[in-house]
Amino acid sequence: MAKRLPIFDLENDKVIFRDGRVAVGFQVQGAPLESWTEGYFHQASEVLTRQLKLLPVGTVVQKTDIYYDHAFHPEGESRGYYEGKLLDHFIARLVLQHESYLFLSFPSKSRHRLKKVNPITSGFAQAGSAIKNPFSKIDRLLQEAERIATEFVQGLYSLKDVSVTRLDEESLNDLLIRYLKLSFDEDGSGTTSGTKTTPKLNREVYSDPSGLVIGEKKANVITMMGQGSEVFASIKNHYKVTSPYTFGLSQQLQFPHIVTQCLLVEDTERELKALDFERKLNDSLEWLTTQDHELKAEELDEFTAFVRSENARLVSLHQSVIVFSNDDELRQSYIDQVVSAISGLYGAEALIESYDTANLFFASVPGNGFQHYRWLITADKIASCYLHWMQDVTGDTQGDYLCDRFRNLLQVNLFNTEQANQNCVVIGPSGSGKSYTMGNFIAQRLERGARQIIIDKGGTYRNVMYALTGKNFEQTYFEYSAEKPLAFNPFLLDKSSEGHYRLTSEKSNFLIAVLSTIWKGGAASTVAASTGSHGQDLTPAERAIFKLILPRYYQYLNDNQSTAFPGMHSFYHFLRRYQSEHNQDAEYRSETKYFDLEQFLIVLKPFVSGEYKKVLNAAYELDISEHPLVCFDLDKINSDPVLYPVVTLLITELALDQIRKYPDQIKYLYLDEAWAMLSGKLQEFIEDLFRTIRKNNGSVNIITQGLNEIKQSSVGEAVLVNAATKIILWHEDSRLVDELATHLGFTTHEVELIRSIRKEKTFRELFIKQGEEARVYVLEISPHLDAVLSSKPQERNYLRKLIDHYHGNLPYAVNQFVERKALKRGAGSGVHGVNKHSVETNNAAEKAYQAQNKKQTPSGVPPSSPPQAHRSNE
Repeated sequence: MAKRLPIFDLENDKVIFRDGRVAVGFQVQGAPLESWTEGYFHQASEVLTRQLKLLPVGTVVQKTDIYYDHAFHPEGESRGYYEGKLLDHFIARLVLQHESYLFLSFPSKSRHRLKKVNPITSGFAQAGSAIKNPFSKIDRLLQEAERIATEFVQGLYSLKDVSVTRLDEESLNDLLIRYLKLSFDEDGSGTTSGTKTTPKLNREVYSDPSGLVIGEKKANVITMMGQGSEVFASIKNHYKVTSPYTFGLSQQLQFPHIVTQCLLVEDTERELKALDFERKLNDSLEWLTTQDHELKAEELDEFTAFVRSENARLVSLHQSVIVFSNDDELRQSYIDQVVSAISGLYGAEALIESYDTANLFFASVPGNGFQHYRWLITADKIASCYLHWMQDVTGDTQGDYLCDRFRNLLQVNLFNTEQANQNCVVIGPSGSGKSYTMGNFIAQRLERGARQIIIDKGGTYRNVMYALTGKNFEQTYFEYSAEKPLAFNPFLLDKSSEGHYRLTSEKSNFLIAVLSTIWKGGAASTVAASTGSHGQDLTPAERAIFKLILPRYYQYLNDNQSTAFPGMHSFYHFLRRYQSEHNQDAEYRSETKYFDLEQFLIVLKPFVSGEYKKVLNAAYELDISEHPLVCFDLDKINSDPVLYPVVTLLITELALDQIRKYPDQIKYLYLDEAWAMLSGKLQEFIEDLFRTIRKNNGSVNIITQGLNEIKQSSVGEAVLVNAATKIILWHEDSRLVDELATHLGFTTHEVELIRSIRKEKTFRELFIKQGEEARVYVLEISPHLDAVLSSKPQERNYLRKLIDHYHGNLPYAVNQFVERKALKRGAGSGVHGVNKHSVETNNAAEKAYQAQNKKQTPSGVPPSSPPQAHRSNE
C-alpha cells in the first residue's frame, strides 16, 4: 500500500501526488434538488464553460460525489407522545447522505510535453518508480495552483444557492482516508470514547478479477465508454421535473456509490489537428470504408466544425461510478442499476471494469483524476453538462416534521419569521387529504406548545379533536347550533384605568363588520350561495355614520354605567332613544339622509327580542384560554344566511382576543372552508385580522378546496397577498393546476413540481412555497398518528371505543389500536378484545400524556420496533 498509494504529502492545504501534480480541494454545498429552473442549469453550464477557458492545458477539474448510508437517529429527546412515536417510526432507517467535492490538479511537467497515462504507465501500475524527481518545480507549482484555483472558484459564486468551501489539511486528510477505507459514516479520524484518534488506514486491500476488496467490502468500477446521442444542460427526471443531466447517477441511485467526473483541459489546436488527421486517414481508406466508418467520418466533420464555429475548448471527459458492498448479490444489483442509469443518458455506453478495477479506483482518489486513462474527447460546453451542482434538501432547525422526496425525515419551518408574514393558504380538492395533512400539523404543534383555534363548517376535525383532547373534548369542541347556541357580546370592551370602555380602531372595525353583516346580509352561507345573493357593501356614507354612532354609544355607556350594560339589547334601545331625542335636529337629519335607520333597526330586532336574542347579549365573553387547542364547528348553522356569517365573525374575533392575550406564544388560527364568509364589506376587519395576527406572533391558515372559493370572495386576493406560504395538495384534474398557476402566479417550474405530486397508500406529497422557495415534501407519519387521523369509519369508531374504554387515556388507546392493527386481528372487533397486558406496559405513555395536559412535553414513550430500511423508490 505504501508503494501504490498515489498521495505523497499534504502541504499548504494542498495534496501533492507522487507524479508531481498538486491538487487544491473544495467542499461543495449544492442547491436543493428540484430547485433550479432550466435557465439556471444553462447558466451553470455557461459559467463552468467560461471558467474552463481560464485553466492552463493539463489541468484536471475533478468532481467527486459520495453517497453513503447513515442510519437515522434523532438528536435530543422528543417533546411529546406523537413526536416520540414519529421518531421511533424512522429510527434506524437508512438515509442516503451526500457529500460533494471539487478538486483542481495541476501538472508538474511542461504543458507541451504532457503525456496521458495508460494502464501500464499509471502511477498505480508503476508504483512511482518510473518518474525521476517529479518535485523539481514544486514550490512554483504550489504558488501557481493557489492562484489559479482561487480564480476558478470565484467564478462559481454566481451559481444560485451553491457555496464552495476550501478544504484545509485536516479535512483533506479525513476525506482521503475515508475514501481509501470506503467508510464514510464517520470522520476520517474515528473516535474512541469521545476522543479523536490519529487517522490511519486499517483495511486490508487486495484485488481479484471480480473487483477490489477493501476490508469487508468489495468495490466495482463502472466507466462510461461512449457518450449518448444527446447531451443537455438539464433533463426531466422521472417526476417530470427539471433536473441535472446526470441526475440518474446521483440520489436517484438509492444505495452507496461514488460518482467521479474529470475534465482534462486539452491543447485544442493540437487535438483538432489529430482529429483532422484521423479524418484524412479515414478518407484514404475509402475503399475499405464500411457504413460505420462513414458515420464516424460525418460525426468527426460535425464535431470539428462545431468546435471551430463556437470557439469551444476541447477537454477530455471521464465519468465513472464506484459501487461497494459486503453483500455480493446486493452489489451485483447495484452494478446493474448503474449500467442502466448510464444507458439512460441517451444511450451512453457503460463498461464494467474487471482487472482494471484497482487501477481506476486509485485514479478516482479525490484530486488524482489525471491518472485515469479512459477518456472521451469533447467540447467544454458539452462536458460542462456532466457536472451537477445539486444537493439533498436540508431541513430547518425547528418546525413541522415532513420528509424529502426520498422519505428522509426533516423539519420544515412553516412559521418562518424571515418571511413577510407567517400566514398560509392550503388548497386541495376533495379527496386530496386536507384534513389528514392539517391534522398532522395540528398534532405536532400541540405538542410544541402552540395555541391553536380551528373554525370549521363540516365536522372535519371532530375525530381528530376527540383523539387529541381526550377528557377535555366537551370543553374544547364547540358544535354551534340553534338549540345550543354560544353566547357572545362583541360590545363588551376592555375598560381604561378610569373605568371607561375603550373603543379602539380595531374594535370599531370589528363592530362595524358585525353590524353591516347583520344589516346587508352574508355571502358565505349555503342559502346565499345557491340563490346568488352576495349581500351588499356599505356605502362610504353608511360606514362614516357607523364611525359616528359607535363612539356616541360608548359615551352613553360610560355616562350611565349603573343602568346601562353593553350588548345588542342596549345598543338597539340607544338607537331608538337617540332617534327620538334628535329627530328634529338638522345635523341628525343630515346624517340619516344617507342612512336608513328604520330599516337597520328592523334588521336588528331578531337579535334583541327574536330568535337570535341570546347570540349578542352575553353577560361575559366565552373564555377558551385554558385550552391550547379549540375547535368551533359551524356546520349546523351553515344554511342560516343571517346567523352563519355573524357567528363566524364573532368566533374569529374571539380567536383574535386570545391571540392578543398571549403575545409571546406561537398561535395558529385555522379557517377551513369557513373563510368564504369574508366578503367585501369586511375589508377593514380583514386588514385588522392580518395585522393583529402579525403583531402578536400568530398565523392565519386559510384552507379551501379550490380557486372558486377564492374568486367568489371579493377579499380573496387580499387573503392571498397576506399569505407568504402556499400549500398545494394533490390535484387529479390537471386543468385545475393550470388555473392555479394563472391565478397564483406560479412559474413553469413550480407547475412542474405541483404536477409531480404523488399520492400513495403509505405516504402522500405536498407542494410548499414560502416566499420565492418552492419544493415538494412527503407526508409520512407514524402508525400511531395515522390511527388518530384515519378517515375510515371502522377505524375511527374502534379508536373512539378504545379511548372510552381507557377513560380518555390517549396513549393507552392508540398503542392498543396500533398493536391490534399490526397483528391483523381486525380493527372493528370491539372493546372486549383489549389486551390488558398492554395497559401494564404503558406507564411511560401515561406520564407523557399527563405531562402534556399540564403543558409539559417529555417523551418517555417506549420505542416501537424499527421500520424497514428505505430502498424501495416508489
